[in-house]
Amino acid sequence: MLNMPALSIGNVLASESSLHLQQHASSKVAWQVWGDEAFALAIQLQRPVLLSIGYSACHWCQNMLRESFLDDATAVTLNANFVCIKVDREERPDLDDVYQIAHQLLTGQPGGWPLTMFLCPKTRLPFIAGTYYPKTAAAGVMTFEMLLSRVSVFYQSKTKEFSRLRTQVRRGYEGLHAALSPGSHSLQMNARQVTGLRESALASLLLDADTYEGGFGQSLALHSNGASRVKFPMPLSLQRLLFSAGSRDQFEAGAAQHAFFTLSKMAHGGLQDHVGGGFFRYATDSEWQIPHFEKLLGDNALLLSVYVRAIFLCESAALPQDVFEAAARGIVSWLSDSMLSPDGAFYSALNADYNNLEGDYYLWDKSLLLVRLSATEKSLAARLFKLDGSPNFRGKWHLIKSMADNEAFEAEDHTWVDGRAILNGVKSKWLNIRQQTLLPLVDTKILCSSNALMISALSEMALMLNDSNSARLAQSASDFLMKNLWNNKRLNAVWQSGDARFMGGLNDYVYLMDALMLLLQVQWRDSDYRLLLNLAQAVLENFEDEDEGGFFSTAHDHESLIHRDKPLVDGALPSGNGVAAKVLVRLAHLAAEPHYFDSALKTVQWAGSSIQKHAQLYHNLLVAHEELVRPLPLVLLSGEQTMRSWQREIYQLYGDRVQCFLLPSDSELHPPAAMGLEANQGLVCFGNHCLSPRNDLASLVSQLQEGLHSMR
Repeated sequence: MLNMPALSIGNVLASESSLHLQQHASSKVAWQVWGDEAFALAIQLQRPVLLSIGYSACHWCQNMLRESFLDDATAVTLNANFVCIKVDREERPDLDDVYQIAHQLLTGQPGGWPLTMFLCPKTRLPFIAGTYYPKTAAAGVMTFEMLLSRVSVFYQSKTKEFSRLRTQVRRGYEGLHAALSPGSHSLQMNARQVTGLRESALASLLLDADTYEGGFGQSLALHSNGASRVKFPMPLSLQRLLFSAGSRDQFEAGAAQHAFFTLSKMAHGGLQDHVGGGFFRYATDSEWQIPHFEKLLGDNALLLSVYVRAIFLCESAALPQDVFEAAARGIVSWLSDSMLSPDGAFYSALNADYNNLEGDYYLWDKSLLLVRLSATEKSLAARLFKLDGSPNFRGKWHLIKSMADNEAFEAEDHTWVDGRAILNGVKSKWLNIRQQTLLPLVDTKILCSSNALMISALSEMALMLNDSNSARLAQSASDFLMKNLWNNKRLNAVWQSGDARFMGGLNDYVYLMDALMLLLQVQWRDSDYRLLLNLAQAVLENFEDEDEGGFFSTAHDHESLIHRDKPLVDGALPSGNGVAAKVLVRLAHLAAEPHYFDSALKTVQWAGSSIQKHAQLYHNLLVAHEELVRPLPLVLLSGEQTMRSWQREIYQLYGDRVQCFLLPSDSELHPPAAMGLEANQGLVCFGNHCLSPRNDLASLVSQLQEGLHSMR
């Protein structure tokens, strides 16, 4: 390692409000925050920048903190040879997105957290990329100390390879832009192509389906080091499969069945917290047995949405739905018990580690599991959770169902009603035991994007399952965001310690727009509609690419980064462009504003070439494309609370295949009279064409049914 003078400044993270940055504030590493000052210092000292991006609930981030960043010798090495910058990816998703792309360009592999990048301070381009590096040597894995030594020598030598790596990233970004520029393969706005793209997406997803254990990826596939591959829930891919539910086509019906199968496997396995509710981030094995134990708000929002849709589809088809309903209601219970702030919004994450051990909060000694149970409860619990077997994680039990509830009830000679009551009693006693200890560390920052996703999911639950509690939670969170994060016609991304921080990105705006479109159907309020229109205007003014179509992930006046992305792919989170196109086409019909429709159309056309190549990656853009061709029916109801029964009936029949708004007579922004509606009437519109108002629900439903049939 080069012998350079120690850095004269210290760790500045103590003044930061981010929990992830606070976790590193006691380190002797001279951590800096992202900004021009840190890069100017690196230029002055002629040192490379170590950029470390993570988040508070991440197990591997905390491993690297304990092993390396809290190690005095490592801190000396870092302070003598690097300028170190720490970033919370939940606060700065813009930085995370840009450098995750760079990781892919440099290594050919997807990144992760902690993201470990070494940057040229003048260009801010990376030349070495990685994720977690261990403190001690392992087979085929470089230690962090070894990496630091090699990077420092490599940077100071300024070889041609150093220049080539930076150029590789720059050209990679340029190639991404060129690949997404408008070409000759624009989408056709017709039903034939809608059907073709839907079938293409389903075929690709099913080709990768794990038919043994559910989800995607072959169940027997192994990593190169011999370990079972990790498995993510991929809720947006499951949503795409569920779009086929009810189809008479055998291929499409099979796609929906794989989604139901996957959702069932996840709900029975260790990915779900069977005591406290909610889902962990991902499974470390292909059978969904042992997870990484962090719980994130955004993940649970997307899973709640897909479970709600599965419940509705099963109910409509008279299929068993109890496992899906238990999963959905478990998420809502977890939200209320562990993630709800006093002001009504939701915290961002629950830590994976407890007592410096991953998942320790969720693990049980068998004696503790059984100590408070009656003989009947013990027998059922032992059978359902296979407690007569061997512990499954570090000598303890992480609870996993070995069979369906009804199978266990039958084997124990209980009726469904009695068995359910006994099981609820078991879980209540276990929850009481667990609640005698403190929760894992909660990251109390309020993220606009994650809260908006949860508001959407809760609103869907309220609409499709007629659930008043989820409606109340959604409204409360929305009110918080409106009050605290919408300022001067712009949206902030984070609320932390009483302050609104960081410019909102595209996801913040369009996720909240999508949430408000749903929340307005739960209960119309002019204040929500006004915010929705203002958000739409802000998106068009600050994010739209007027030349090529689509939307940038950051605003036009945002800090200039090494790459400005226009996100397309639905990955762990929905694509900003996909959600923007979907919500704008829906808002165009509600507000009778052609400009919204034009922007949605330009977005889908701009992405057309990518969609046609890999349709399975673009669920939300496919939805937008379909609704540009075949708009969702728009139902407007006029009247007071008596018309709620009409709205409930419409959602029980059609779910999210329609949009149905109950407009109060005193609405100033969307008065029913402007649509020719009298009190206690309903109006059905298909795109720009509205039918005659109806005074009775039966004829209104008949109009809907005929219109939907003609659109097939």
